Amino acid sequence: MREFKQSIDLQLKDIFERNNPAELAAVMTLLSQFDGRPKDTWLQKIYPFEMAFSGDTGTLKVSRTELMDNSLGILHGGIVMLMADTLMGTLCNEVVPAGKRVVTHEMTTYFTKKGTGAVISARADIIKKGSTTYLVTCQVFSDDDLISFATGSFFLIDLPPAR
Repeated sequence: MREFKQSIDLQLKDIFERNNPAELAAVMTLLSQFDGRPKDTWLQKIYPFEMAFSGDTGTLKVSRTELMDNSLGILHGGIVMLMADTLMGTLCNEVVPAGKRVVTHEMTTYFTKKGTGAVISARADIIKKGSTTYLVTCQVFSDDDLISFATGSFFLIDLPPAR
């Protein structure tokens, strides 16, 4: 463990020497998410989405950071898709029958405007619950502007055994 910590120390020193203040701020944003508290996934440590659920509706909210932008300085389309997929899938998993989970079967995303706002939010709604798949829609907003609309189908599977 000591060698591991020394290796991290050396890498951090190298990062501080090679990067400008904007890049260091991005590194700090990322590192601050690794707080020792368990989360569902590693992605939630990188992108700390706040999600809430009520019935067949879910919401997501996150402050936009440099870690979400593309090379043009606007919200990366892949991050928009990540948010929509995460919200829709988690919403389905909130309401599936006991012993079941969902995995993404298919997703279509339409982009309507660039994301430049400080707060990214989303709303997902389950529009059909079948015996093998759920159909869900999701709208993603940058501040209050609609920037994306997505649909997804989610395949029900048996809950995997605990790790």
